[in-house]
Amino acid sequence: DGIMAARAETDRVNALLRSDPQVLVAWAAAVDKPEVIGDTALVTGDSASHRLLAFSAWLAPEEARTMERLVAQLRARGEGFTTTVTTRNGRPIEAEGHVIGGRAILRLKDVSGVKRELAELSARFQKQMEETEALRTLVEALPFPIWARDEAGKLVAVNQAYARAVDARDLTEAVGRGIELFDRSA
Repeated sequence: DGIMAARAETDRVNALLRSDPQVLVAWAAAVDKPEVIGDTALVTGDSASHRLLAFSAWLAPEEARTMERLVAQLRARGEGFTTTVTTRNGRPIEAEGHVIGGRAILRLKDVSGVKRELAELSARFQKQMEETEALRTLVEALPFPIWARDEAGKLVAVNQAYARAVDARDLTEAVGRGIELFDRSA
């Protein structure tokens, strides 16, 4: 009777775990082969569970290296973590690492609703920041003066060529003092 009750409890726990779109990976202490619970297709795009921990198969290289480092720290030192990664097909996944009952647990969960929107906005923001930095670097390298003004017409940004043309020490002085390249009244 006790075996049947334990089996029923295990079935109930598995049903609960499978009701939420997630994958759990559990390593017992000093055991390299993990137990995987859940549909790995949620993360990897296929049901090959051996690809789940080959992070570079479903994540961009930088995110894959980060996940490898986080999982190694979780397993070696019990350091927990929570992060959001984006699969190669653009799906945001929440990754959490915890130690529970002497087992290292990695939980990969599909991000939905508000969390998904936030993850997507965060990814778009990061991409725009990278593009802005690339444009800033390009503008800075141009040999001719470039400047920008706000809605009120106040000088807010200049490049190095502008600063040289107005004999300013640097960009900060040119903007801070509002040194004009041309006579504004003209």
